Amino acid sequence: MAMDAIQWLEEQTGQKLTRPADLPEPVDDGMRHLTLRLPIAMHARLAEVAAERGLTVSHLARQLLTDGLQPARLPEREALDVAIAALDEMRRRLPTSAA
Repeated sequence: MAMDAIQWLEEQTGQKLTRPADLPEPVDDGMRHLTLRLPIAMHARLAEVAAERGLTVSHLARQLLTDGLQPARLPEREALDVAIAALDEMRRRLPTSAA
């Protein structure tokens, strides 16, 4: 469960704080906040691209981060994986004394 501000303050101060009756309990929606400081030009470009795509800057940033965090599968890497697998198979087929 996400830590809310009152829980954080309690941890920092070591004191038990009371939650005002009219303050709703925090909801864990599976999302977290991230604050970034961006150069003005970068933010402007993000806003421009987001508007072109009909997205919010936040949604576009999430998409770009998601894309950037995907493992790269370059054609060269795939060819290397195939070659390594073929060599491993050939090695398994060799007589034990030749390996």
